[in-house]
Amino acid sequence: MRYLDSTDGLHAHASMFERKTLLLLDFHGATSVAAQPFTLSYELSGRVRHHTPDFLAWVDGVPTVINCRPATLVKPRLLEDVAALGAMCLSRGWHNTLVVGYPPPPLAAVDAWTAHSTAQDVFGYGEDLIDRLSGGPLRFDELTDGFEATAVSRAVAQLLLWGRELSVNVAEPFDDDTLVYLPEHFSGGGAV
Repeated sequence: MRYLDSTDGLHAHASMFERKTLLLLDFHGATSVAAQPFTLSYELSGRVRHHTPDFLAWVDGVPTVINCRPATLVKPRLLEDVAALGAMCLSRGWHNTLVVGYPPPPLAAVDAWTAHSTAQDVFGYGEDLIDRLSGGPLRFDELTDGFEATAVSRAVAQLLLWGRELSVNVAEPFDDDTLVYLPEHFSGGGAV
């Protein structure tokens, strides 16, 4: 089971690969997630087939059917099942996706930020962190240094990244040299 901030609930997963999908659904603000939500029965080449997707999630108000399988485990049967799901989803205005991998830099960044997704800004550092960026982007270490409790300022900065109040380019590894922006000042691809 994994707790999601966005749904305020626990959600089942059958593998660590599926757990990563839940992490990303949480980050993207899924408002509802159901594990193995239904079984689709369909006919292919005169035979009745059955497939149960891994998740049904509401993302940006749209139901999204999700199958998760590492690329090395994707077999023709799964692709046929996903195609049948795709036809069903299209007829209902839903989205459908097959997750086969996770780019390392974005996943590592989101995974780090989730540890701080419930942090408390007990010293009120959040406003100061945002104010420091009014003059333009700063490296993460420059942004978070100079506070009485640097560990807390770093946690609050990651909380603000989780909440999209700060932005970085997630196409690059997240570390002390990462440039942090106010969301309205970031124009590059890969922003969060």
